[in-house]
Amino acid sequence: ENEKRLQADFASAKSLREDEFDNIVKETEKRFEEEKKLLRKEFDVELQTAVRVEEKRMTGELTKAVAEESYKNQQLLNKETQRMRDDMDAQREQAEANLKAERKRWDEGLDKQ
Repeated sequence: ENEKRLQADFASAKSLREDEFDNIVKETEKRFEEEKKLLRKEFDVELQTAVRVEEKRMTGELTKAVAEESYKNQQLLNKETQRMRDDMDAQREQAEANLKAERKRWDEGLDKQ
């Protein structure tokens, strides 16, 4: 009879221990899943932050490239504008010289008459 009681107590203790182990495993799995969710959330936040930082860096680089290109184009435009002014000045001077020479010839032609 003691033997049966001992075996029953042993079986009961074993069952309690297995239940306790199962509960510990379930609780650990639950905490693991919660921790995984938190880590995913942290990773998503860090990833979004990294993406925003990279987008800002790329926007900065693009803005810089556009500004540099605009500056180069403005310099070319300024050079071309100055060349055109110089050409117009030279043409005006030539036209004035031609006009002066023509007047001189006309004046000389009138003096001869």
